[in-house]
Amino acid sequence: MLVYAVALAVVTGVALLTVNDANWKVPELLVLATLTIISGLTSVQVGGSSRIRISGEALGLMLAVALLGGPPACLLAAATMLVGWLHTREKAHYLWNNLVVYTALMLAGGLGFRAATGVLHTNPHEVDFYALAFASFTALEFLNVVFVVGYQCCLERSSLAPKFREVLLPVLPAELFSVALTVATLFVTVEIGTIGLALVAIVLVIFQYLVAELLTSKRRGEELQRIARTDELTGLANRERFRVRLAERIDRAREADESFAVMLLDLDRFKEINDTLGHHYGDQLLRELGPRLVDCVGPDGLVARMGGDEFAILPAEQTDDPEVLEQFAIELTATVQQPTMIEEMTLQVGASVGIARFPLDGDDPHALLRRADVAMYTAKDGHHGVKVYAVESDHNSVHRLSVISDFQRALERDELVVHYQPIVDVRGAEVRGAEGLVRWEHPEHGLLPPGAFIAAVEQTGLIGPLTRHVLERSIAQCATWRTAGKDLSVAVNLSVRNLMDPDLPTQISTLL
Repeated sequence: MLVYAVALAVVTGVALLTVNDANWKVPELLVLATLTIISGLTSVQVGGSSRIRISGEALGLMLAVALLGGPPACLLAAATMLVGWLHTREKAHYLWNNLVVYTALMLAGGLGFRAATGVLHTNPHEVDFYALAFASFTALEFLNVVFVVGYQCCLERSSLAPKFREVLLPVLPAELFSVALTVATLFVTVEIGTIGLALVAIVLVIFQYLVAELLTSKRRGEELQRIARTDELTGLANRERFRVRLAERIDRAREADESFAVMLLDLDRFKEINDTLGHHYGDQLLRELGPRLVDCVGPDGLVARMGGDEFAILPAEQTDDPEVLEQFAIELTATVQQPTMIEEMTLQVGASVGIARFPLDGDDPHALLRRADVAMYTAKDGHHGVKVYAVESDHNSVHRLSVISDFQRALERDELVVHYQPIVDVRGAEVRGAEGLVRWEHPEHGLLPPGAFIAAVEQTGLIGPLTRHVLERSIAQCATWRTAGKDLSVAVNLSVRNLMDPDLPTQISTLL
């Protein structure tokens, strides 16, 4: 702050010493003040974090340099910076920096321009005057960019040269056009007077407003397109974007006679996190896993969130070699399995990956994704971790989907029955109890053992109703045996998901 205060004091002192050498034309000063302030309030920022703005603000200030001189241009710069800060409410250090930079530049520019015209003995009716104005305005624009970018580099502790190139090159044509427009406006003002300056200022303000609206509309359109292609939670590609990229990859591979693979990755034990800790933890975990998968796949591949805890991967490798693909999938699962710290809690999940190959397993996006899905569920059901699509697993998957779709109906129609396996004390060959084992009397597939449907039911919300059904049947049977004078106990298997249900003890107590 002390440095800023000293710099402003120096600028103010020089301005006061040279105040009588300036042209204090009030009408022109008011027009330029209106132009710079309105343009500053409606400026359009470009270059991301570079803080470079496109507006008529610089044009008004540079006209003040040529028409009025250093002190009026310095005063106008100070007023413009203050009004702009009151509008944006940026951090105070930006205000102090802008006040020092702009007032010093305008004061030096005005004094230098006046001195140069005196040395060259030129006047506003000669070509040399406008050539000098173009050179002066270009130098001021250049120095402005240097100071603004330099200050930003100081804040970010980054190198000036690459940042300067990054910022200047995209806006260089616009800056040169602004300088040329300023010189043209200077000529109009000299020839027509204050009325000409006012007309040009009005046109420029309207033009800037229209440009700002067009840029805003363009940015909104780009943002809508980004949202349409991006998963909101993780920032990864979404299902639609993945399908488009997959279709493009198929077209290229078909033309080049190449092969590649599609992978679907589903998290293991993710539902337990949501059920136990809440969706906040699950969402945070998904956000953490997204960048990990992207790093593992590399810049030439694609990772998309298909929904829930399922991700689609398009590897960069052009191969259908099962060993190569399985090794890559193992690397993906290892990446997922790394512990994740969320709010001082360490979480860890597994993953199951299904692989489908083009053109061996399908030649269109729908077929490849469906078969990768079949392989993924085969890997999950068999606890394999990774599975390449096979025709025989496809039949099992279709059967599995049929079973799941019929299971709700099975509960409603009482198709689920409990068989009892005796528990025998081998010392006396006496039956002490029984284990209740559920069976499904399916109307089409016959009597199905638990292995045919339990794993699938655990992935749905029906494991609770199934467990309650088995408990009711088993407890009722136990009561019947005891009423008949047989002192037997009954054991019932529970799913891990049942153990995570806080209401389970109350339910069992009520049934008993």
